[in-house]
Amino acid sequence: WLRNNPLLRWKALFLTEAQKRVRVVEPAEFMAILEACENPVVRALLIIGYHAGLRRTELCNLRWTACTLEGGILHVENNAEAGEFTKSRKVRSIPMTEAVQGELRKLLEGADKVIDAGQQRPKFPHVFTWDNGDQFKPTWLTHEFARIIKRAKITHCSLHDLRRSWSTILQRAGVDRSIVKDLGGWSVIGVV
Repeated sequence: WLRNNPLLRWKALFLTEAQKRVRVVEPAEFMAILEACENPVVRALLIIGYHAGLRRTELCNLRWTACTLEGGILHVENNAEAGEFTKSRKVRSIPMTEAVQGELRKLLEGADKVIDAGQQRPKFPHVFTWDNGDQFKPTWLTHEFARIIKRAKITHCSLHDLRRSWSTILQRAGVDRSIVKDLGGWSVIGVV
């Protein structure tokens, strides 16, 4: 018969969340990760993830049509037909660093090509694929990153830490948090 739960605001019943340490992968540490990476395609993926702040699913779903190399823009898009969506369902565009442009150019040069309507284009739509054209899967990528970290002898580092590091490095460089929020696709500035 009570309208509200009287214990709802009783602080002794609140569950406390364990404090998480925010992990920032510094540039020197990232170089050690790259040195431990044996697969050149995964190495390129890590560089793009670190310099563009993409989530693992966004990296796996990255398509050649979303990479504007001439303009230096990386588009993070939803592809409803393929069931590929960003976490927030927001489409965004991220300026490419020279490192990202260089890696994408190398991958494009090495990609299998087909002729379509008189134009040469990559044979497979996704940037990060196996030789048969199947795109990398996010769970495989997580396990592969764990193996790389182990080889690099780095502790407590996840693939998502590259995204957090991107955000932190941008803010250290003086980029406003609201811009970082929009570039990263976060819904609220408090997450940034």
